[in-house]
Amino acid sequence: MTIFGSGTLRLVLASSLALVSACSADTPPAAAPVATPAAGSSFLGSLTSTNWFGSSSTGVKLLSENVSAPIPAREMEDVLAFVYRGISSNYVDRSSLRPVVVAGLSGLSRLDPKVTVQDQGSNLRLVYDGKPIAQLDPPASTESPSGWSRVAATGAALAESVSPALRGTATDDILNALLNPALQNLDPYTRYLTPTQAKLEQAGRRGFGGVGVTLDPEQIGMIRAVLDDTPAARAGLAAGDRILSVGDTRVEALPQQQLIALLRGDIGSTVALTVQRGADAPFTRTLTRQKLFQTTVRGQRDGDGIVTIKLSGFNEGTLDEFKTEVKKYTGAGPTKGLILDLRDNPGGTFRTALDIADLFLADGPMMTARDRRGIVNETIATPGDEIVPMKLPMVVLTNGQTASASEVLAAALQDRGRAVVVGSGSFGKGLVQTVYEDLPNKGEFIMTTMRLHSPLGYSLHKYGVIPTVCTSRQADTPTAASHVTAEILTPDFHPEDVLYARRTADRSTEAARETLTGLCPPFTKARSNDIDRQVAETLVLDPTLYARALPAPTIAKKN
Repeated sequence: MTIFGSGTLRLVLASSLALVSACSADTPPAAAPVATPAAGSSFLGSLTSTNWFGSSSTGVKLLSENVSAPIPAREMEDVLAFVYRGISSNYVDRSSLRPVVVAGLSGLSRLDPKVTVQDQGSNLRLVYDGKPIAQLDPPASTESPSGWSRVAATGAALAESVSPALRGTATDDILNALLNPALQNLDPYTRYLTPTQAKLEQAGRRGFGGVGVTLDPEQIGMIRAVLDDTPAARAGLAAGDRILSVGDTRVEALPQQQLIALLRGDIGSTVALTVQRGADAPFTRTLTRQKLFQTTVRGQRDGDGIVTIKLSGFNEGTLDEFKTEVKKYTGAGPTKGLILDLRDNPGGTFRTALDIADLFLADGPMMTARDRRGIVNETIATPGDEIVPMKLPMVVLTNGQTASASEVLAAALQDRGRAVVVGSGSFGKGLVQTVYEDLPNKGEFIMTTMRLHSPLGYSLHKYGVIPTVCTSRQADTPTAASHVTAEILTPDFHPEDVLYARRTADRSTEAARETLTGLCPPFTKARSNDIDRQVAETLVLDPTLYARALPAPTIAKKN
C-alpha cells in the first residue's frame, strides 16, 4: 500500500487527546516538559552597528539609546527560516507569513510581559515597557521565508538586549515562544518541539531502548507490570518488585520521569538494576535494553467465540502487535465475530491506521489525502493480506474521543461495507500533520499539510465518523442495548442512510454540520452499562441482525 513520506519526513495524525499513561516507565509523558534554560545561556551574538542586514532606513531603526543592534544566533534564524519555508510552501491553506511573525514576536511577552510588538503596516515596532525601542522593516519580498526569519530573529535579539528576563533564557525557549503562539493561530495541531520534546515524541512514534517495566506512579520504583518477551521478563522481574537503584543511582528520592530516563538508553546498552522482592534481600540483575514500543493493542476472547481487540493508539509497533493479537485470539478456536474497540483512541501514526484497514479489505479505496493543491494520494487496499475471513462479522466501536487516525480506520471500514460502526459520533479531526525531523537544532516542526476524505469522498474534519448504529442518545440502563437492537429491526432503519447523509451534506454552513453530527452526538462519559459492547456482541452473534445493520458494499463504495 502507499506509504506517505520518506527519510526524515513522516506523516502522522497528531493525537487530539493524551495518548499515553504517565505511569509507564517505557512510555513518554503525554506532554513533554519545556527544556530548562541553562544558566547564563543566550542566543545573543556579537554586537554590531544598526545596519547588520541593511541600512537603518530599510532594515532596523533604533528608537532608544538603551538598545543595541546585535546579531542573532545563526541557528535561531535557520530554524525560523525552516519553519517559515514549510508554511509558505506546504501548509494546508495558503497563509501569509507576516501575521505569523507578528504573533511570534508578540509571544516573547510570555517570557517578559514588558515586550510587545505593534504592526504599523509599513513596519513592525518593537516596544519594551511601553517605550518604542526599534523599528523593523519587512523584507522586500513580502512572502520571503528567509527575509521574515531575519526580521523575527533580529526582533528577538533586540528584545534580549534590553530585557534581563530574556538574557537568562535558553535559545530553545526563545524559539518556543517565537513559534508556538503563532502556530496555534494556524490550527491546534501545527507546532514546534524543542530538541528535548522532540526526543520524547520520537520515542513514542518509533520506539526506544527500554527494559519493559511499567511503574506505579504512587510508589517510586515499584514495578506495576512486566511486559512479555522483554529484558525485565527474561531477568525474572515481576510485578510487586521494587527497584532500589539503577546503576549507582538510588531511586527513592527521584522524580518519576528521571527514573524513566535512567531505565531508558541506547538499544543494546546494558543497565544494572538492584531490586527487592518483599522482605527478601535485594538482588541485582544486568539487563540489555531492547527496542520497545508503547503498548497500544490489547486482545481478549470470550466464551461465545467473540474476539475483541482494543486499540489505544497507533505507533510504528502497533501493526505487528495488532496482527499478533488477532491471530492469537482468532486462532484459539471457532470465531463468531471480531469487535474492534476504538473508543478513547486519540490517533497516532496515519500510515499504521491504513495498514490495519488494509488487513480487512481486499481492494478499492481506503482514504484520500488532499493538500492545498488538490489530491495528493488515494490509498488503495491491496489483495492477499487479509487477516480474517472477509465474511467474518466485524463491529467497530467509537465515541467522542475516537479521533484522528482511529477515525481513518473506522471510516474506511464503514464506507466499504466491511464493518458495522456502533457507538457515538467521533471527535472529528481529519487533518494530517507532516513531521519534519531535520531542523538545524534537532527540534521538530509538525505542520498540518493535508485534509482527509473517506472512501465516499466526505471530509472527516469537524464531522467525524457517524455510527451506523447510534447509542449516544440511550439512557444508561441495563435494557438500553436491547432497545438499540430492536430499532435495527424496525422498517425505518436503513444502514445506508448515514452514508447518504454524509455524502450529500452541505458542508458550506455550520448549521448543516450541526444537523449532520446531531444524528449521533459525540459521547464521552463513562457508563455503568457498556451499551456499545452489548450491542456489538448481539450483532456478531445474530447473522440476520448483523446483515440488516451492515451497509451494502455496493452503496458504501465510492461512486
